[in-house]
Amino acid sequence: MAKHATHEQMRGAIAALLAAEHRIEEALGRYKAAAEGEREVAAALEGARKMAKAHQDALAACLDDRAGAPDHSAAGVEIPLPVIPDSKANGLGVPAVLQAGHALLTSAALSYAALYTLALRLYEPPLRQLAPRHLREYAQAAQGFGELLPGAMAQALEEHTRLACRCICPMCGIGACG
Repeated sequence: MAKHATHEQMRGAIAALLAAEHRIEEALGRYKAAAEGEREVAAALEGARKMAKAHQDALAACLDDRAGAPDHSAAGVEIPLPVIPDSKANGLGVPAVLQAGHALLTSAALSYAALYTLALRLYEPPLRQLAPRHLREYAQAAQGFGELLPGAMAQALEEHTRLACRCICPMCGIGACG
């Protein structure tokens, strides 16, 4: 009986993360639309969106491998699910989109860290491989968003406030000059 309950709890956790992946894909699509015209940022967002879709497919396969029809309820083990921020939070356009995307991907990575812990504790070999891979992919994508932020921020400051970098130091390493 306990094994059956554990099985259902794991199915619930996977189903909840599958639903979250769908919301992540939708949010990244909205972020991409908000970053239209910024080719590099739009490409990073599209890459992350495709990754979220691939994650959905992998999680759906995990559910399908379990006996019975997929249970898409979130009942069972609670894992922290990704928070989906609004991309218009601070009104700076592309930097806000990158910040929201970074927060979203970091939050998703943390959800996979929780799923990995659960997979270890409940001895779920397929998820022991899948969860750390998805965690790494989200962490790498979030890092990429972080690397795009200084240039986008400098451009937004120049466009919206007419502020230009006045640093005279040739060793400036923060990338604020774009």
